[in-house]
Amino acid sequence: MQIRLNQVYEGFHACLNRQDLNGLIPYIKSFREFITDKSEPIPGKVIVELGIVPHLISLLEEKFSQYQQLQIEIAWFLANLTAGGSDDTAYLVDQNII
Repeated sequence: MQIRLNQVYEGFHACLNRQDLNGLIPYIKSFREFITDKSEPIPGKVIVELGIVPHLISLLEEKFSQYQQLQIEIAWFLANLTAGGSDDTAYLVDQNII
């Protein structure tokens, strides 16, 4: 699972560096699936420590509103992250997202 997480993280950053915002969608889905996987979930804290959340939050700004599917995936990921535990929720509060 850790190898797959690293691959998703690298792909996510490659899309960010290319400014391929629609290309981020499958990576965000993967991050969401990692934290909600019933058989082998990855704690939200691990995802938070990757440092992707500030990037995701910035993509929710209105100037990116033409990327509706991207914003839906980000919102879904953040909603699932809040369900992970009080530390994850507190982190999102500190990020002024909730």
